[in-house]
Order: sequence, then structure tokens, then C-alpha cells
Amino acid sequence: MAANIGWVDPNLAAGGSQFAAQSSKNVGVNCKGFAQEWGKLTGDGNGSIYYIAQIPSNAVIMQLQVVNDAAAGMTGCDFGFYNMDGSNPALSSGAAGTYAGNALVANLDLHSASTWNAPVTVVSAAVGLPAITAKRVWELIGIPEQGQNLIRDSYILAMTLNTAGTATPNIGVRCLYIEG
Repeated sequence: MAANIGWVDPNLAAGGSQFAAQSSKNVGVNCKGFAQEWGKLTGDGNGSIYYIAQIPSNAVIMQLQVVNDAAAGMTGCDFGFYNMDGSNPALSSGAAGTYAGNALVANLDLHSASTWNAPVTVVSAAVGLPAITAKRVWELIGIPEQGQNLIRDSYILAMTLNTAGTATPNIGVRCLYIEG
């Protein structure tokens, strides 16, 4: 199978905007969220990258959940970030940075089916992952304070299939974040 790289929402591929709709605003906290669902295609093999959403660089991800149909062999999935042109973010040295495509989780096993009643939680402030939920996206990517000139306005939240398997499940992702 070949690697497939692209947006899960055709509107985004056409250059449409997809910043999440504002869900609430309290005492200076701007909480936003989005959900995306798509189907893995037969030809989507190892190395396929699904661009899920555009997310601001100053976002702090509070929760990221994924659900999927049973997917035999889909045992290695990464969640992380790419630049808006699909390239890997660079650190202040100008060289390619550490692999930001797995900044949230590496090799997540999604071969078992899950539902929105019992999703796979990738990130959650409730389960005590302060190393992730206390950082903005640009910090998770690894850009140091002195590299502020390298920070982009937004990045792509993406899922990469390291071990794709042969099944063609439906996949859903839901994310809540604070911007600012």
C-alpha cells in the first residue's frame, strides 16, 4: 500500500478556513473545539498522514480523543503537528527539528474498536498529563523561547499511520483547546 498524505476535509484542501468555532468565553479564557471524521481507504498504507485540522500556535490542548472501527493491524499511529505547507517544523538552528509529527503521542495502538461513549484519550488534563496540557502548540513542537521568530500563526494537527494494517475503518477525532 502507498502512503497517502492529505486533508480529511476537502474544504481545507481547497484553501478554506477551518479554525474551530468558539464554544465559550469565560474570564479571558477562549475555549474552542472541533471534531472530524473520515474513512481510511484501502490504499492508505504505512506513512499515510491525515491532516485533521488547523490549530493556532498559541493553543493549549486540553483534550484529544479518537474513535475508530476495528482495524486489524492498525497498531502504530502518531498524533502531532506539521507546518501549514506540510513540512516538519524547524528549530532555531534552521535545521529540521525533532519529529513534531508525534509531539502528542507516538505509536498509539488503534486496532480495537472504540466509540464516543468510550473513546481512546490521547491527551486529557483530567488524567494528569501536565507535560502536554501545560504547553502551547509551539512549545510541544520544540521551538525554544529564543526562537519566537520561527513560530507560525497556526499548524496542522495530523495523524500519521506508522503501521497501517489492511482494514479500512472509520476514524473520528475530537479536540478541545484553550487559545491565548
